[in-house]
Amino acid sequence: MKIAVAANIIFTLARSRRRLLLDLVAAGHEVYLLAPDGPDRTDLAELPPTITYVPLRNLDRKGFNPVRDLALLRELRAAYRRYGIGWAFLFNIKPVIYGSLAARGSDVAVVSTITGTGNVLLRSRPWPAVLLRLYRIALGNNRRVFVQNQDDHRLFIDKRLATRRQLAVVGGAGVDLEEFPELPLPREDHFVFVGRLLADKGVGELLTAARLIGRDYPDVRFTLVGAPDEHNALSLRPEEVAAYAGIPGVTFTGWRGDVRPYLAAASCVMLPSYHEGLPRVLIEGAATGRPLIATDVPGCREVVEAGTNGWLVPARSGTQLAAAMRSFLQLPQAERQALGQASRRLAERRFDQRAVNRTYLDVINDDRS
Repeated sequence: MKIAVAANIIFTLARSRRRLLLDLVAAGHEVYLLAPDGPDRTDLAELPPTITYVPLRNLDRKGFNPVRDLALLRELRAAYRRYGIGWAFLFNIKPVIYGSLAARGSDVAVVSTITGTGNVLLRSRPWPAVLLRLYRIALGNNRRVFVQNQDDHRLFIDKRLATRRQLAVVGGAGVDLEEFPELPLPREDHFVFVGRLLADKGVGELLTAARLIGRDYPDVRFTLVGAPDEHNALSLRPEEVAAYAGIPGVTFTGWRGDVRPYLAAASCVMLPSYHEGLPRVLIEGAATGRPLIATDVPGCREVVEAGTNGWLVPARSGTQLAAAMRSFLQLPQAERQALGQASRRLAERRFDQRAVNRTYLDVINDDRS
């Protein structure tokens, strides 16, 4: 079977979904990757030659452009025909919408994964209404629609975007428990954030909390692993990053392809985001055996069990975030370790990548039976 896997960026395919691609190949499928070209293309070299990369020239993830998006629709439809695609596995908003529409009237079976409703739904009208209408139209003929948290599952039912029969919750891309083994918890007080430097990732609140904590705990370290996103209007500007780097104890590393050394050095992993689908950094932090602090929002609630493996705090509050950090700092090492061990057990139970990938492969197998 020839399978197209499409996403907004190559990273999603070459790294985040690497194991899924390999599992599809191992099951005897011929795989085609559809994504815009970009700096992460070097990651494709690590994939076997049986996986073919097809660059998408008209996928612009910055916004909705009717002319460009119509060209994307035609480009996807042409790729389906040219390569004889039988199944399309689609990730991110635009590939899901236009990849689903491109399959209309063909024999291509579509499986969509909604990786979070995204910041479009947080904006003022008309964008939320437009996006919901596009989802409703596009998803109608999907074989399966995977969402990554229970909040999105309820939203898609309430808004009639997909049927209960189509919908299922999946543990994101999962985590490779061998690549992210449980590690000893450092004794140093070191909070680590991994993600793009965006306002809606809670970076401002994190830095506010860092200032507050630094007054009473001058030896605490804060490491932010990530870079600004020039394609996102909510991104911090480089000059803002330079100014924030002057806060005592705060270090910005820039973008890093391998975050494992930073998770290994962390005594606590943080994500004060305003919204998430299913945050990969929290899953990887959990697998590594780290206590977690995150906001009480969809996605984060799937990974952080308050009182068991960490803390959930209100979004957009630097003072509440600082209060959770103080609670962590006041814990003895044995209690910190117990939180980290609970994180690892959660990762094993809910986010094992092998089990997540079987869910995708079962869709194809069930269709054959």
